[in-house]
Order: sequence, then structure tokens, then C-alpha cells
Amino acid sequence: MLDIEKQFGVNLKKYRKAKKLSQEELAEMLNIARNTLSKLERGKSFVSAAMLSKICEALKAEAYELFLFDNYKAEDFVYYKKLLDNLKSNKIKRNPRHIKLLYELTEEFLNTK
Repeated sequence: MLDIEKQFGVNLKKYRKAKKLSQEELAEMLNIARNTLSKLERGKSFVSAAMLSKICEALKAEAYELFLFDNYKAEDFVYYKKLLDNLKSNKIKRNPRHIKLLYELTEEFLNTK
């Protein structure tokens, strides 16, 4: 089974480096400690919906792009685009149940591959 936290962290680090940002620079943009970002990149911690939104804004990336693991294609994550649109709405943004749903959908999708 794929470790979602670690794969997300690998992608986060890849996007950060592609933008030529140090951990310190991205952490400052996100208003978090560098060691918190380090934990996310190493898969020792997982993002909240609010933090995912901030990361996407800072890296100019869509949320589903950070969940593209190994050989999966963007077309496989169409429902993430819909969920992302919902996560961006003010009504849903601060609801921790939606990040849990994103996590569960990811696990379900990966278990069917």
C-alpha cells in the first residue's frame, strides 16, 4: 500500500525545488516553522485543508497535482479537481472533515489501482 503522507511530501519537495525555494523561504510564505515544512516533506505530518490551500497558492499549483503519485495521471484525479473547487469555497475551507474526505478518497483510489 502506498504511504500517502510520504508521497505527498515527495511531491511537495519536488514542487518547492522546481520553484527554486528553500525550506526557509516556503515556510515563511506559509507562515509556519521550517521544521513543520520539513515534517510535511518527509511524510511525518499531513496537511490540513487550510494549509493545502496556502501551499497551492504559494507554489502556484493545483491540489490534485500534489497528489499525483508514481505512474498516476492527472486524468485519474478528476474528482480531486471538483473537491479542490469545494475546498476553495469559504464555506468549506475551514472544515476539517473535507481534508479527511480528500485523504479517504486518495486511499480508496490507490487501493483500486
